[in-house]
Amino acid sequence: MIARVHVLLLFPITMLDGENYSNFEYEASGYRTRILQPQGSQPGASILYRISIDQRSAYQADVLIIDFKKDLFERSKGTPIDPDPGLILEVSNSFIRRLRIAARAAFAGELVGLSSFHIDYLDDVGSKLPKEAVRGDTAPSFQASPAVLSSTWARSGSFRGHVSSSISASS
Repeated sequence: MIARVHVLLLFPITMLDGENYSNFEYEASGYRTRILQPQGSQPGASILYRISIDQRSAYQADVLIIDFKKDLFERSKGTPIDPDPGLILEVSNSFIRRLRIAARAAFAGELVGLSSFHIDYLDDVGSKLPKEAVRGDTAPSFQASPAVLSSTWARSGSFRGHVSSSISASS
């Protein structure tokens, strides 16, 4: 099964049309995770805005899409969300750290909590499964935007495993 998680980022990502943005995968806490090409948060649209960079068509996306794969997910009402929101947050922030390094986008801030996310459960071929419980929450916000070429995207995926933050909160 696949849990496809849509996470609203704090910033849009500018991506060129026609570029080949490959998905990248790694293991995280017993799940096979895959980062897909970001999309827009506007209802019925896969992009936020259409723009031009050096006379090339580009678009802005603000939703990170992550597939978590395992044999079976707990989807019943009254049970904890699967995958755990803490893991969703860690995988999301791992991607943001990778992107911040590869795109030299210092302003690409990590998520402090999951202010907005949604989970679709899919079978192994990608077809939606019937809903058993509503999974997700919403509270959108936006900031600046890194422009990402396919080479930068690929560099973001070249870091092995999680990219951890060295910043720790002090009491």
